[in-house]
Amino acid sequence: MSLNDEFDPELPPLSAEDEARLRAELAALGAPGDAGDSGAASAREGFRAELRARFVAGTIEAPVEASAAAPRVPVAARRPRVLRPWAAGLAAAALLAIVVFAWLPRPDSAQAPAWTVIAATADSTAAAGAMARIDGRDIALAALPTTTIAPGARVELPAGVAMELRLAGTLALETAPGTAFTVPTAGDSRRASVEHGEVRYVTGPSFAGTHLTVDSPEARVEVTGTTFVVIAAPQMTCVCVGEGTVHVTARGNASADSVGGTAMVNDITAGHRRELYPDGTMSNELPVHVHEAMKMQMLRDRMREAPATPGEP
Repeated sequence: MSLNDEFDPELPPLSAEDEARLRAELAALGAPGDAGDSGAASAREGFRAELRARFVAGTIEAPVEASAAAPRVPVAARRPRVLRPWAAGLAAAALLAIVVFAWLPRPDSAQAPAWTVIAATADSTAAAGAMARIDGRDIALAALPTTTIAPGARVELPAGVAMELRLAGTLALETAPGTAFTVPTAGDSRRASVEHGEVRYVTGPSFAGTHLTVDSPEARVEVTGTTFVVIAAPQMTCVCVGEGTVHVTARGNASADSVGGTAMVNDITAGHRRELYPDGTMSNELPVHVHEAMKMQMLRDRMREAPATPGEP
């Protein structure tokens, strides 16, 4: 009878050398051997259990006759562990997941720099304790100059409160009091909106190669580099251009400036404005009001004088 029949069939089988050593250990212990030996079956079973436990624990040593050149080594220590197929597959899958995660691109919002609040001002009409709301969080006006705003965030300013934001070297924007808008998103195709109020925009040197789309209830404004303002007034949006050219499309269902149901894109050149209405109609180019031209010029000058290093105000 082979000792392999006595052990857990899940374990790797004993070699002839290991079995010889185990039998030598049996003889040294004076314990029963094969099934044909005399002795009670219960004693034989108890010995087998003890021998099995010692074998698994690695405490069974080679016979005393082992030479000095070949020191005693526990039998179990000489039996290599065999990795189960399912365990090997699991380990490979875990390694692959780590490699893939390391190479996954991060979302734009995680990689893109945040907007810096350059100034927040309140006029005499602002209520005491007025708070600005940024992505649903109320922030005290005194805390705004130390606040950064993530690309694409929605900002709602109370009456009497205005704000200036900057993305170093790329974009600057300034609001009128009480404006609700979204900050331009990150990436080469940025999107923003003006729900109500007034936002002036200036593009910087780092904006080159970028496209910005600004939506209002009545208009869609598309730019690749310029100075302009979007004024979302009740029942009308006015788009004024300080330098460069912007493209504007009426968002109304019916449009006098449409062909075959497709709204036409109209240009607005520097020093001019267009007014767009809910029915999809828009005015011809009109001169920009003097006071609006001055505000755009002042914002443009501040942008050009600002440090170009990313992260600096």
